[in-house]
Amino acid sequence: MSIFQKSVIQKHLNNLDKEHLEKAYQKFKKNYSPAKIEKIRQLKEEEYQDGFLRDIFVDVFGYTLKPDANFNLVREFKNQADGKKADGAILKDQIAIAVIELKSTKTKDFKNVTEQAFGYKNNQPECKYVIISNFQKLRFYIDYANEYEEFDLFHLNKEDFELLYLILNKESILSNLPFKFKEETRFHEQEVSDKLYKDYSRFKKKLFENLVKNHPESNKLTLFQKSQKLLDRFLFVLFAEDSGLLPPNSISRIIDTYHKLEELDAYKPIYEIFKQYFGYMNVGRKGKSSSDDIPAYNGGLFHPDELLDSLKIDDEILIDDLLRLSEYDFNTEVDVNIL
Repeated sequence: MSIFQKSVIQKHLNNLDKEHLEKAYQKFKKNYSPAKIEKIRQLKEEEYQDGFLRDIFVDVFGYTLKPDANFNLVREFKNQADGKKADGAILKDQIAIAVIELKSTKTKDFKNVTEQAFGYKNNQPECKYVIISNFQKLRFYIDYANEYEEFDLFHLNKEDFELLYLILNKESILSNLPFKFKEETRFHEQEVSDKLYKDYSRFKKKLFENLVKNHPESNKLTLFQKSQKLLDRFLFVLFAEDSGLLPPNSISRIIDTYHKLEELDAYKPIYEIFKQYFGYMNVGRKGKSSSDDIPAYNGGLFHPDELLDSLKIDDEILIDDLLRLSEYDFNTEVDVNIL
């Protein structure tokens, strides 16, 4: 589970010095060239630990390794409570604010490494950050082991490098910026959650009221149950279109289709168009391109429902509120549990 909200990170990426960033990226590519990577794969843990700290933390992120003057990076940093040592640590005023635990590329399972690294962290009262790596994968933690950012140093594109540099460069760690990014992420997520819940609740209320208005003879409890099922269908589409499980912008494209038909004097209620789409989601449909393919989600939610499919819903009820909801990024900004 990642630590940071994408929109929060993007804002801070925009503030990075582009010249410094590019120099760091070029240095990284030189230090982790294909030829160098092949050599690293063959090295034992102790053979490359010092080299790793120099190649990544000194050359790319700007730290100074002991015994150089004004050092802020050390090898083998002792626990305060016992004689055990982390493979490395980042220091501020001679106090460890990050511990580093390294293994060779032969280590694939990080469970024990993570426990070991957090054991070191817990022996350093001011330590917030934990960094573990097997020279290929690098994981970055803040305070707790349940969330982390992971980077594949052997296959690192420019976009991922920018995030890595943003959170791990010397100025960032020494200024405690990653922790501030995390706090900003929590605030942003709460703000988005509160706003989304209001928008969703408004849509839920309007949908039910519209069903009651259009079907005065029907049992209100039954209408409420059907409105909930319809809401579940819409929510599935909203999450799926932002997660790559459905064609992107499915909701807005359906609404565009409604308006185009209206302009062509071929009016069709928008609920009819949505029902057609739900039918595709039940059985699957090949699109003109693979990005337009609709997989079959036949778990029951989209099976034909005679009563639900026979209901009348006014067009404006579905258009404005669904467009508003589709503006949220359900892949990165929204926790499905809040709704």
